[in-house]
Amino acid sequence: MLLDSALKPYSMHKSDKIHIFLADSTKAEHAQFQEMIDQMQLGWLLTYFENGAELAAYLESETKPMPHMVFIASQDLHFSARDTLRKIRSSAHGRSLPIAIYSSSASQAIMYEALLCGANVYLRKPERFEEMSATFKKAVQTQWLYYADGQDMDIFLLSV
Repeated sequence: MLLDSALKPYSMHKSDKIHIFLADSTKAEHAQFQEMIDQMQLGWLLTYFENGAELAAYLESETKPMPHMVFIASQDLHFSARDTLRKIRSSAHGRSLPIAIYSSSASQAIMYEALLCGANVYLRKPERFEEMSATFKKAVQTQWLYYADGQDMDIFLLSV
């Protein structure tokens, strides 16, 4: 397991706990992410947003605590992942924030669009909970890779 300090390369985090933001309109996804965090027993915090528009609006604030990493569902009923990424990347706080797009789709076009819009990593959501949990944990534990300048397709698609 990586040390928490390895997960915090910048001082933008006010909490000692790893804080994850999730934008997904599906309650079942909220529950699944919470279950993954609970089973890992690492004390991570999860904050849910019903859609990308709510997440982007929150991240525009300069006084609210920022997350260590953001996960956005590629299929948002209210606000597309592309629109969410563009809005977040246009804000001062959002430029350097590690952002993962996740989807059950393996479409190269969707992955490429996520990369062009500013996602740091694309998680292809496995069907089995154990595989998704391992993929999620790996994304968070390696999020320091996403602070590097430029995008690298070798680390963009993450799967376990």
